[in-house]
Amino acid sequence: MRYPKTPHDVYHVAFLLRQVTLPDLIPEILDLAEYWPKLSRSRQDQITYRENHNAGNRYVVAGVAGMTGPRMVRKIVFSVTSHDQGWCGDASAGSWTWFEAQVQLSYNQVPSEFTRIELFRNVTADRNYKTHEITWSYDAEDDEERNLVLSLQSGSVILVHPWARFGGWVNHVSSASIEIYAAAVHKL
Repeated sequence: MRYPKTPHDVYHVAFLLRQVTLPDLIPEILDLAEYWPKLSRSRQDQITYRENHNAGNRYVVAGVAGMTGPRMVRKIVFSVTSHDQGWCGDASAGSWTWFEAQVQLSYNQVPSEFTRIELFRNVTADRNYKTHEITWSYDAEDDEERNLVLSLQSGSVILVHPWARFGGWVNHVSSASIEIYAAAVHKL
């Protein structure tokens, strides 16, 4: 899928659409086509996270800076490549290595008001790197997800934190990215 590089690209398409359709339909057409500019932040560093060492430290951060107004973020795509330590005494207990997204609605928000959501857990007892991708959307069926996405605006911050719990568990991370897509045109 091709995404516009800048909001100007979207404005140009909106101008062209205005020549052939009603102005009120243009934002809906652009949303259905998912023709939104994106802000992307990524990191590629192989780091291991362990409990009582660095588990919970941020790995990648994306800020919603100057690209949108209230209720204009359309989707967020998290992508992480990772694995656990590769062995486990009881695989049926599940993995104790996982990732959380932390959402701050502003740079000045106090830590007690941060929203933290588990994104996924690593495959248990597998030494092979696996890429996990999670998408949050403005039109999700889940009310909490939808409201969270729609609450983001310029100044909001999203972080990804790798976690490991208990002595033998290790979270190996090789890369992660956060892509934020926002509408550039809205209804008047």
